[in-house]
Amino acid sequence: MSNQCEPTSILVPPKVSVIAKMNAFFHRLKIHFIFANRRHPALLYLWCFLIPACLMTFMHAVIGVFPFGEMSVLTLDLNAQYVFFFEALREWVWGDNSILYSFARSLGGEFVGIYAYYLASPLSYIVVLFPRAWITEALYLMFVIKCGLCGLTFGFFLRNKDKTKPLWTILFSTMYALIGYATIMQHNTMWFDNMYLLPLIVLGLYELMLHKRYKLYTICLAVAILSNFYIGYMTCIFILIYSFFLYFSLSPQRRNPKGEKAHFLRAFMRIGLFSIIAVLIACLIILPAYYALSFGKTEFSKPDYSLSSRFALVDIFKQFLFCSYDTVRPEGLPIVYCGILTLMAIPLYMACKRIRIRERLCHFLFALVLLCGMSVNTIDMIWHGFQAPNWLNYRYSFMLCFILVYMAARSISHLYAIPRKTIVYIATSLILLIALVTYQQYKMVLDTFTTLFSVAFILAYTVLLYKLLSVPTQKKVRKHLKIILVMVVCIELTLNGIYDLIQLWYDVGMSSRASYTDYLKEWRPIIAEVQDEDTDFYRMEKLPYRRMNDPSALYFRGVTASTSTLHADTIAFLEYMGISADSHWSEYAGSSPVTDSVLGIRYVMDYTGNTRVSRTYTLYKTDGSHDIYLNSNALPIAFCVSNQLNQLSFTPQDYQNPDERKHIDDVYSVFERMNILLGTMLGIEKVEVYQPLTGFTMEEDSNLSSYGTGYHKRYYIRGFQEGDQATLTITIPESNGKEVYAHFPSQHMRDGTSLTINGGASTPWFNNSYYGTLYVGEIDEGTKGTMSITVAGEDGFYMAKEDEVESYFYMLDESLYQSVFETLKEGGFSISSYTESSFEGTINVPEYRTTVMTTLPYDQGWKITVDGKAIETYETLDALLAFDLTPGTHSINMTYKPDIYPTALKLCLVGCGMLAFIMAAEFVYRKHFQK
Repeated sequence: MSNQCEPTSILVPPKVSVIAKMNAFFHRLKIHFIFANRRHPALLYLWCFLIPACLMTFMHAVIGVFPFGEMSVLTLDLNAQYVFFFEALREWVWGDNSILYSFARSLGGEFVGIYAYYLASPLSYIVVLFPRAWITEALYLMFVIKCGLCGLTFGFFLRNKDKTKPLWTILFSTMYALIGYATIMQHNTMWFDNMYLLPLIVLGLYELMLHKRYKLYTICLAVAILSNFYIGYMTCIFILIYSFFLYFSLSPQRRNPKGEKAHFLRAFMRIGLFSIIAVLIACLIILPAYYALSFGKTEFSKPDYSLSSRFALVDIFKQFLFCSYDTVRPEGLPIVYCGILTLMAIPLYMACKRIRIRERLCHFLFALVLLCGMSVNTIDMIWHGFQAPNWLNYRYSFMLCFILVYMAARSISHLYAIPRKTIVYIATSLILLIALVTYQQYKMVLDTFTTLFSVAFILAYTVLLYKLLSVPTQKKVRKHLKIILVMVVCIELTLNGIYDLIQLWYDVGMSSRASYTDYLKEWRPIIAEVQDEDTDFYRMEKLPYRRMNDPSALYFRGVTASTSTLHADTIAFLEYMGISADSHWSEYAGSSPVTDSVLGIRYVMDYTGNTRVSRTYTLYKTDGSHDIYLNSNALPIAFCVSNQLNQLSFTPQDYQNPDERKHIDDVYSVFERMNILLGTMLGIEKVEVYQPLTGFTMEEDSNLSSYGTGYHKRYYIRGFQEGDQATLTITIPESNGKEVYAHFPSQHMRDGTSLTINGGASTPWFNNSYYGTLYVGEIDEGTKGTMSITVAGEDGFYMAKEDEVESYFYMLDESLYQSVFETLKEGGFSISSYTESSFEGTINVPEYRTTVMTTLPYDQGWKITVDGKAIETYETLDALLAFDLTPGTHSINMTYKPDIYPTALKLCLVGCGMLAFIMAAEFVYRKHFQK
């Protein structure tokens, strides 16, 4: 019988079920997590860094941030202030800027304060590594890295303090890195160093208290304060309070494992000692920052210390829910969202008997102390450095989130000690509480979106946690459920972050990448051409502005700036000179020959076709789109005037402590002030460079009403409804061939008002920064000029009454103007060499003008030597640096060297020396004396 081969069958791969595929997928993930934990523990921290960093990148990609769209991360103060300071930092590293002093801010001022407040983070130098045109991408990367670092350090904290399991470590490190504060406040990038350093500081505090290990605590606290002294101050308050709660949260055996005698006293002496060392090291930043704040920030606002409530605790409940963005405006509530799972886990933490009652009670009370501190106005003011925050309230709220997420991590780590029914009870209670707050008569009402999604995630977490407790022995299923839980949390955090970013966009706006980069590309070339051709020291200004800190980004010396480290006297002086200025900002909103010449503004820039500068200026350069005008009458940074100038003051008279100076704050017309100022410089009472133009008429249309209030007059729309407009029309008579300028004194600024001159383009006016000197131009013989002020807002606008000023309009006497400044130039400082923080040159002092007035803001840091000998300086015009000389020719050296900077360096070295000595002593003791 022959053997017959069986027919060969075609092999068909077996069908793989969906469940099998999911098992394989979870198995691969499990292998990665196990691999990361057991073989290479550092890879676990890589997960803690990468997951939040990637999720943050995805959030920005969804809203279209470049390179995923046309938008940028520039919003609110990052758009208006910080990005320009990062430009200045880049120029300091690669260009000629000085870290000590900057002339790109309101006439000039110390720069170390700006550096300390905005730029001291080591990660700020990321912008230095990128090309100039990619600064928005550098900031984007900085956001992502800081977000990742928050996850990394929190994961390190959990693993080293409580040996938290890998999946839970990744879960809660991601939750901390993506709390609401992290997405909404990320544009305040200088605050985030303290957010990612806080877990390390708390871990260091724990090690210092229990095991006398001091390095991590001391170094991280010092870096936190150095990175941002403002949030660093809040971190110190946090440590001061939390150290007591942490101590008593531990059992006597655990907090004193070595049986140290008088442990409480010794532990807190150690904490005090190494905190002092950290502060001494940070004095390198603290003292210069204090010096910067002494120029007016401490008096920036009048804080209210009344013992009142900021919000009801029931109102804050909404802030813990999904998609709970409120606002970053002054009325905003604390940003305390830290995940729905955290909201569920806090009651679990309090119910978990595996965790000692003293620990649960101490951490709950500490969280309550932080929350109540936000609610009580007096305590909140102390947290904010005794100054009310200007927008962006509760800047320390991430500290409460840190404690809450930590409590959540502790409870979930002991999940199997919690009965299943407890989870159901907590979920039911939360859902009922949300329903109660939503539909009952509370001040705060939840929207449907927030309510439904919050309830949906509560139900999802309830099911997952319940399932986890239902399979305590099935390790494979349990791990799959944990991975699903991590995924759901990541989805929730990502959706919440996207929602927050979109709401922030709607609330305060975000700028496109092109709106910033194209603007700088547009102006930098022509400015650089002028600076290459004219290498003298001078100021320049521009009439079109993107933001008030344009000089920092375009690298020119100007009078426009906005910064929290303000120089109050300088800002007030500029306002009296007719430049728009108030609070913490100044802006060159109009061109005036006298003001420009006194302040040394040699070049003025504008778009081609605009005629907003005096005909006394000459067109110096144009590229067809941009014009640069030369003011040949601009004075140098120092020049000789009569000593009568020291008897003149722009500021209000203090009637309780009167002096003999001539106070002209009650001269409401800026033109009359300039006449008095120029006359006093020359040693006479007044020079009529500006002459009043009378005979103008003002006509209100039928919708406009007005009434007097104090020395102001308010103009507003009668019976205002949305969309209404009204116009005040001013007719200006001919000026006999002279240039006409206008100024409407106002101390009340409102939005929704615009102004046109002779039918030209409409310009915002009386809103925010626009209320300075206006160039009207020449009004030809036989013609009349017109000015229209259009009101579109409900509040209208205010300006000084007609009988309070001789005229709103003044004419420039060009020949007298030329003569005055030719005389003042004769005693000008001739600069032979200079840097941004020093000048060297000669000056010829006339016999009757022996006071040298500078247009440097008064600062004791300026050290001046004349003919090799140091001289005393003083403040004139309540704002500027001045000194006296004898007639004749003198050589002058001016250098900016504040005395406090060497002191700061010495204290820093003392702190470093103390830390090094302790480390050396510890090393010797362990090597030679410890058994």
